[in-house]
Amino acid sequence: MTDNLNVKILKTKRIEWIDVAKGISIILVVYGHTGFDGIFSDWLKSFRMPFFFIVSGILFNYKKYPSISDFLNRRKATILRPYIIFSVIVYLWLKLLNSTYSPNFSEIYSGWISYALWFIPVLLMSQILYYYIRKYFNGFQLLISLLITGLIGFIFHYYNIHLWFKIEVVFTACFYYGIGNITKEILIKAFNQLKLNTIFIITIITFIISLFFTKRSSSILDLCFNELGDLRFSIIIALLGTLFMICIAKILCDSKLYMSKFLVKCFLYAGKNSYIILAFHQVISLTLIAFFAKTNLMPILSSTIRHVFLWFFLVLFINGINNYFPWILGKNKQL
Repeated sequence: MTDNLNVKILKTKRIEWIDVAKGISIILVVYGHTGFDGIFSDWLKSFRMPFFFIVSGILFNYKKYPSISDFLNRRKATILRPYIIFSVIVYLWLKLLNSTYSPNFSEIYSGWISYALWFIPVLLMSQILYYYIRKYFNGFQLLISLLITGLIGFIFHYYNIHLWFKIEVVFTACFYYGIGNITKEILIKAFNQLKLNTIFIITIITFIISLFFTKRSSSILDLCFNELGDLRFSIIIALLGTLFMICIAKILCDSKLYMSKFLVKCFLYAGKNSYIILAFHQVISLTLIAFFAKTNLMPILSSTIRHVFLWFFLVLFINGINNYFPWILGKNKQL
């Protein structure tokens, strides 16, 4: 009786550490586009996008949408509308900026090549694909279906096939998205039962193993171009890196330290506003780089100041859109 009650609570109440993990995932994306090189950066790159898709999968509730039309109607307002509006704004901004990254107009109607907004249509198509897989398959068949989906993504990678809106990436992304969704209840149950000391040990082990495999890998996974990295290690690194970050999220949520509580609030804020951060962090960063290139500041000082200003402007954008243009994100009222 108690177990059934716990399951019902898990299905209706948002779980803080999952939302914190989402916030961490978007911050890692920002770091990947504005951070530094080195083994630590390579380690983060090797799993940050799979982590993003896995967390998105964890947050997906299949039973919430009785039909595909219900699913798509909601996504039109929350995903497609902001994607179109943000894409036009970013395109015009980049053209006016005349930076090193100058997009072609075709990227508006055929998908962004390397700008972060490429993620949005890939995520939507991954969700649709997984919705149908989840609708018709369960249990072992569901796992086999996801493996086949990942195999199709590998075939596109092997033959270097690239399609509009990065459809080739959808199959690889759907694999990670599905892994997140089917392991959701296992993760929730495990993290509700494990003691904090045990989670600390798992965190250390996953960090050491994933970092070791990253150093051994001959290439790094890059889902933006469906580059799957060194297949001997890439999937293992992606899963271990994701587990590491989820452990960090859980530790922060359970910790009673003031700094932990502050970080939790920051990550929750980032996760809640991940779409805006994803859309504008690169163009703001490029604008700041162009501005600070005219100064004589030391590189390390310039980089530090730029990152502070980056988040300052992102917060301005977040508050401005949420307060004055909430309809862009499919919201009916101001926050």
